[in-house]
Amino acid sequence: SNSPHGFHLKPSQQRAIEAADVVFYIDDNFESFLLPSFHTMRKDARRVAMTSNPNIRVLYHHRPGGVWVEKGDAANGKNYHIWLSPAYGAMMVQQIAETLAEIRPAYREKYMENAREMRVRLQRLNALLDEQLSPYAGTPYVVYHDAYRYFEAMYG
Repeated sequence: SNSPHGFHLKPSQQRAIEAADVVFYIDDNFESFLLPSFHTMRKDARRVAMTSNPNIRVLYHHRPGGVWVEKGDAANGKNYHIWLSPAYGAMMVQQIAETLAEIRPAYREKYMENAREMRVRLQRLNALLDEQLSPYAGTPYVVYHDAYRYFEAMYG
């Protein structure tokens, strides 16, 4: 299936999870296909849900009905497409860098440097999107998939 909502891990992906020091993912409710794999991870391995960041507020779907509800994308009514917010992207980058630095302290400076560079890139993207989309704020649009709440929240 091409839909991420019917995703199944390949055996090689399952082995990668089993060997991982850490797995970063969005949320148990969004990537539920990962849950069985988490039971096969090493005991010292970490799993980090990006929604565990207290500064990331998960929004609710606000359009009733539609294929996103019928196909199960609206698990518990929440919209987990948080990566569509450059601001949340920057928070996730920082959370990932800090976690990696805890696991491999010898590389802390490199992780933090890379995170700083990525946050600058995301700030530039945010400014560009704000400039390009501001003339269209409040303009209705049609989508097949109700994933754009975070864009709407930031750019109107």
